[in-house]
Formats: sequence, structure tokens, C-alpha cells
Amino acid sequence: MKKKFLLSIIAFISISASSQICLSGKINKFDGGNVMFIQQYGDSMVYDTLKVSKDGSFEQQIKAKQPSIAYFVIENPKASIQLFAEDKMK
Repeated sequence: MKKKFLLSIIAFISISASSQICLSGKINKFDGGNVMFIQQYGDSMVYDTLKVSKDGSFEQQIKAKQPSIAYFVIENPKASIQLFAEDKMK
């Protein structure tokens, strides 16, 4: 029998003028594993592993070089979100 996971992510992403991305939120039904924030700059990728507590909550500052396509990837349950990050986003 195939298990279905309901994944709810509430994340707030903002980038300040100093090129810092602030990620915070909670992953419901988080089963552990890696949670990554991946920024794509042309052909290169920058990987950041987020520290997520047992209840699924997280808050982390990440450096950003410039506006970029980014991916928020969760290992368990498997899920990902693609987004565009740029200065002054709230």
C-alpha cells in the first residue's frame, strides 16, 4: 500500500539589501532527513543545508550573490518547490 503524505510548508523568504536570505517556517509531518535550499546562478549551483528541528520548524540566514532561481528541497517526505529570489522580496 502506497502511503500518501500531506506536506504543508509555511516559509517566509526575504532578501535584504546586504544580500542575506532569511528562511523561516515549519514543515508539517517532517520525517527527518535533509532539507536543502539550492540557488542556481547560470550553470553553477550553491547548496545550503537547513537545520530543521524535530517539530519541523526552521530559521536560517543564507548569503545570496544576486537574484536567482532557487529550490527548496525536502528529503522526507520527498517534496520540492521552485522559486525566484531577489532583493526586497517579502
